[in-house]
Amino acid sequence: YPHGVSPRCDTGGVGLACQRCCCAGESCFRVHWTNTSSAPVSVALGPSFPAKIVVVDLDQEGGEMNIKKMSWMASMNSGTEFGIRQAPSLVAACCGGQGCCLTTVKGSGVTFLNVGGTVLQKKLQVGESIIVDTNSLVAWSRTINFEVKKSGNILTMCCGGMGMYNTKVTGPGIVIIQSMPFEKAAAAYKQAMMKQKERSEE
Repeated sequence: YPHGVSPRCDTGGVGLACQRCCCAGESCFRVHWTNTSSAPVSVALGPSFPAKIVVVDLDQEGGEMNIKKMSWMASMNSGTEFGIRQAPSLVAACCGGQGCCLTTVKGSGVTFLNVGGTVLQKKLQVGESIIVDTNSLVAWSRTINFEVKKSGNILTMCCGGMGMYNTKVTGPGIVIIQSMPFEKAAAAYKQAMMKQKERSEE
């Protein structure tokens, strides 16, 4: 970071630190970058894995938005915090890809998210639905209805390669979808490393 930018680290309190770590998949600590000079300066930020950066304006979302765990990267407002809410059903908690608690980001201004692969941002109208792979849903408005849907009959669920359930989101609101979630990327890297190791041992 350039001269004139001062970093400061804190937890925001034990309760908020535990909530970020246990429920949002984030660090217990927050780093605040402050411009202490009299002129504008730049800082460079990067995602925690090979991904694109998507900008979300929380002011347009009523100050709150649901996000996938580990998808948050940074916010322009130092007061941005995370919250949790219960999954709408037991099936959604177990098979919706978001865990038993859904993570929300709260605050104002611009927030930056890590999104892997191709990014689709779509505004759903009232009653309009889209079915998404459980790990591919990155963020959605609080007005969106979140639920899970069986991927098909027993043969499809066992042999179709789509798993047992997919996520169904219904408008109105914004949804952000990724084609290469962290879980899929990590599995692909691990498989490639294992193959490379096997070749080197031959």
